[in-house]
Amino acid sequence: MTAERKKVAFFSPHAGIWQHALPESFLAKCLDVQSFEVSRIACDGVFNRHCTVMEAASVGIEKPLARKEAICEQCRRNASILRGAYAGEDHQISNYLGTEDVTRVEEIVARLAETDIRELTCLGVEVGRIAAYEVLIKFKKTSADFSAEERAYLETYVRNALLSLLAFSHIYQQMQPDILVAYSPQYAVLGVCARYCELQGKQVYFIEGSSNIDERYEALRVWDWTGFGLTNPAIRYWEDAGRYPLPAEDLSRVDRHFKRLLEASSFSVYSEPVSGRFDLRAHFGIPRQAKVVVAAMSSYDEVYSAHFIGRFPDEKYYSSVFRDQLEWIGSTIDFFAAHPELFLLIRIHPRTFPSRRNSVMAREQIELARILEVLPDNVRANYPAERISIYDLYPQIDALATGWSATGVEAMVFDVPVVTYDRHLPSYPASIHYTGDSRSEYFENLLKAVSQVKSGAVSENGRRWMAFSMSLGVVRHPATLSDLYFVRANWLVNLVYRGVNKLFPRLLRKLEAVRHMSAHESARFNELLKTGKKSLYELGRVPE
Repeated sequence: MTAERKKVAFFSPHAGIWQHALPESFLAKCLDVQSFEVSRIACDGVFNRHCTVMEAASVGIEKPLARKEAICEQCRRNASILRGAYAGEDHQISNYLGTEDVTRVEEIVARLAETDIRELTCLGVEVGRIAAYEVLIKFKKTSADFSAEERAYLETYVRNALLSLLAFSHIYQQMQPDILVAYSPQYAVLGVCARYCELQGKQVYFIEGSSNIDERYEALRVWDWTGFGLTNPAIRYWEDAGRYPLPAEDLSRVDRHFKRLLEASSFSVYSEPVSGRFDLRAHFGIPRQAKVVVAAMSSYDEVYSAHFIGRFPDEKYYSSVFRDQLEWIGSTIDFFAAHPELFLLIRIHPRTFPSRRNSVMAREQIELARILEVLPDNVRANYPAERISIYDLYPQIDALATGWSATGVEAMVFDVPVVTYDRHLPSYPASIHYTGDSRSEYFENLLKAVSQVKSGAVSENGRRWMAFSMSLGVVRHPATLSDLYFVRANWLVNLVYRGVNKLFPRLLRKLEAVRHMSAHESARFNELLKTGKKSLYELGRVPE
């Protein structure tokens, strides 16, 4: 007797972000038709006031309707190109919204000013919290109080989330999907539908581009949204990493990732490119005999936002060691004041300042400025405006301290001992760095770290962790043409590509869309959905 096919819905309302929609379509296209019935949920202009695609294109909520309609039209064109990847029916969101749904949404939005956003629910879904995510990220917020400008965005995202949820509830009743797949389900219009599926006991898979910036648009992280939320599942499987051989190719992927980091050639790299000429001690007047520790601050609003929507566990948000980063920095300054033989450089996260990616100043930075007004002689602050590459610092320091920043893993690869103050906060294993559960452990670990003789062991651990987390946890797919190495690296080829893309964008996208994932990578994704496993790590390394 033939097993009944699983119904898989790809919620894909953001086709205007091609680098996301294209790899998502590769996943849909690779699913075995004997095992899966694959459908797509798409947007045809319902969110035309403002949406995630418009935000990605820097078209703000205040922009003219014509600019926004151009984005909607691009979305529709991209969705049309990718239609062939979805064997089943296309469900257009607007077709599932009745007059009573729209009226209900407008009534809720009209009362929003009097509503605690944390308590706003619909159909059992925490709509207010989920809809707030993008506003919290955009304005780098660490609290749920909103200004007039912020409320304009919040109102729009709440409206979008409610429309999406009500339409999806009707689609769900008709379709009865077994599995929902969504690219970045933390975003409002996807998040409410992912949550609705969870409440019905259905499985939701999170997908996003690789954390390896050299492979961001040629590999996808995939894991169970309910089980892991926005936490990296690799850390749960690390202690069994010895069971998974790491071939040379996995380690070389780490090297390519670092090459892009050092060049600062990706939008996701906040640091300046490495110069190889910066003299740390001369610049900050550090005595030659002093041991140097960099305290790398983290981006707090991202953690707050993830916890606010319930996708970061309490232990990754609330620390029993320090109340927050500000208390950590203040206490660390006091510790160094009592140890004049050491030198502390406080590296302020560039995201807290306005940048090319976001023009908002984080509130935390305003509070931090007060702490940094008067510093001991052996403590300095390194501000983003100084344009010092963190990759110039690693070879010249003795240890790095942080709360949870990814700079911890980067520093390890440079053989720098790393200290975190609470073992629950970082997304890398406690077994490969100094960490603990108390202030006394933290300060003891600082002294241990600066005394450690560099032998290459720290670097090996860092590289193995990165290879493990970036290789086993992804499925690979054809790269976007713009991200192919020979297009990126050759200025003439890149110039030709950009010219052709400007004149014939639809043609190039059609060429990209007809490609397929390899049989091996397709098999891994099929196996994940067939078995219902929570992550690709549970599959191990499948022989090619």
